[in-house]
Amino acid sequence: MSLQILTHQEIAHKIQRIAYQIYESNVDEKEIVVAGIIGTGLEFAKKISRVLEEITTANILLCELKMDKKKIKLLIVDDEKDIRDSLKDILLDEGYEVDLAANALEAKKIKLTETFDLILLDI
Repeated sequence: MSLQILTHQEIAHKIQRIAYQIYESNVDEKEIVVAGIIGTGLEFAKKISRVLEEITTANILLCELKMDKKKIKLLIVDDEKDIRDSLKDILLDEGYEVDLAANALEAKKIKLTETFDLILLDI
């Protein structure tokens, strides 16, 4: 398995795609909350917030999350493989244990045998 490093342009494109997906899922909302775990998670959330501020009139609230990262286990559930993989890479770099599911059925199957401290749904 080779490690592929994304260019700055590719990273910006992925951030923009994520922001547009968040916007599309919340198009009728007056306020959108974007939360990031302090460290690179918060930096990622700031970048998404900046794009959201450019594309919507909704009030964008940026929240900083502080977590004790010792033995924190996360499940990411999202139908977009790129989003799942990007979030997994970021969270692994931050020291979290991460599992992935492409949909609710996969998540339920995983949840039968695993316990999680946090589940992120349809980012």
